[in-house]
Amino acid sequence: MAYCRQCGTRLDWGARFCTKCGTETNENTNDEQNPYAPPQQSVPDNTVNKNPWQYFTGALKNYAVFTGRARRAEYWWFVLFNVVVSVIASILDVMFNLYVTGSTGVISTLWSLVVFIPSLSVTARRMHDCDRSGWCMLIPIYNFILSCTNGTYGPNRFGPDPKVENDDQET
Repeated sequence: MAYCRQCGTRLDWGARFCTKCGTETNENTNDEQNPYAPPQQSVPDNTVNKNPWQYFTGALKNYAVFTGRARRAEYWWFVLFNVVVSVIASILDVMFNLYVTGSTGVISTLWSLVVFIPSLSVTARRMHDCDRSGWCMLIPIYNFILSCTNGTYGPNRFGPDPKVENDDQET
């Protein structure tokens, strides 16, 4: 028994075309496939798969790199970890009564100084992924909209697509 490779429909013996999708069949193969399986689509195997911690540490390692592009995942994981650590730092400031002046905590101030430049660089690279200048981060609403939108597919004027692992794309 043979099945269509495109849609999984059961084919009659000797059928040259699928009656459902019209795909030409190969009479020489009798590959058994699940007729209820969805059509197989080719997925590029060169996409970058990182865990959230790798995105955060990658943004910290590129703390002064204002060129290139950053994926939405890299940007938003950096923002999430930054907010979580800031909240923890504020709680520690309150618990241990560590204040510089008034309500400014020592630990939260140190953390803010540590992530200030990495925050600027990952935001600029996120703007670059949307094919916009890094200076667009100074426009608050526009900055938020660009940080939520999908980046430009393929290479743009700021570099290769960060969703693709290899850098041998045409520019």
